[in-house]
Amino acid sequence: MMTEHNVTNFPSDAFQYVGPIPEAQNLIVRAPTTYWADAWRRLKKNFLAMASFYTIIVLLLLTFVGPFFTGHTYYSQNLDQTNLAPGQQGHLFGTDHLGRDELTRLLYGGRTSLEVGIVASVISIGVGALYGGISGLAGGRVDNYMMRVVDIIYGIPLQLVVILLMVVMGSSLWNIFIALGLVYWLGMARIVRGQVLSLKEQEFVLAARMVGSSQWRLLLRHLIPNTMGPIIVTLTLGIPQAIFTEAWLSFIGLGVQAPAASWGVMASEGVGGMTSYPWQTLFPALAISITMLAFNFLGDGLRDALDPRLRR
Repeated sequence: MMTEHNVTNFPSDAFQYVGPIPEAQNLIVRAPTTYWADAWRRLKKNFLAMASFYTIIVLLLLTFVGPFFTGHTYYSQNLDQTNLAPGQQGHLFGTDHLGRDELTRLLYGGRTSLEVGIVASVISIGVGALYGGISGLAGGRVDNYMMRVVDIIYGIPLQLVVILLMVVMGSSLWNIFIALGLVYWLGMARIVRGQVLSLKEQEFVLAARMVGSSQWRLLLRHLIPNTMGPIIVTLTLGIPQAIFTEAWLSFIGLGVQAPAASWGVMASEGVGGMTSYPWQTLFPALAISITMLAFNFLGDGLRDALDPRLRR
């Protein structure tokens, strides 16, 4: 049985406007913010990540500016001051078997290692992100062929690539750059491809297609910018891997060659006198460890800060 409801028409003068309610303003938790501002706010709460961030800044300043203030060059030899202990005769970190200042060589070696990390990051973004984005957006047979190329290159060991380059072109830092250029973008390509595969079916991509966006505009203006979170995290975690790769290759004699300075070269030179002059191995080992830990802790913090599921 239907029930009829009487609707009463109230006159307009039956209501009185009371204005904004002050108590309602207290319900606002915080001001609206952007995704990146919210990520920065979360990152600042992570003590290890922020400490690592400032440590990396100090390392950059020391390696690129510090050598000008040590009063020594990384290649100058003084056979009258060989194997000095730290603090002797104006050498804060001592000298090596050729009388070269260890602090100056350590700072120059850090410059070499950070250059390797920068080159690896440029390769990862410039090649890996673009390759993975194209593969994920194209899909189908094109995606299958492009990923098989990645799998084939993944099967070639980095050590084999460097050894072949050393035989053909000789050992140098540029050969390390070439080796990184051949294999270092593969992980980034896989990550960006997976992100693009999940994003290209979203509503904002369909809207961009409806207004006539080309494939390149869709990739460069909509898809890749929305994968910047995973890209930054992968990049931050990949830089220490590149630094360690350079140090390891230089340690075994396949990387930077004398008289150029590198943390791997310094550690290799100091191993022979570790029992008598342990600081020659200790300082470059500590530098490698601190740098790798700083980038790893920063990467972990960025991974948590850029996770949209943690946004409140």
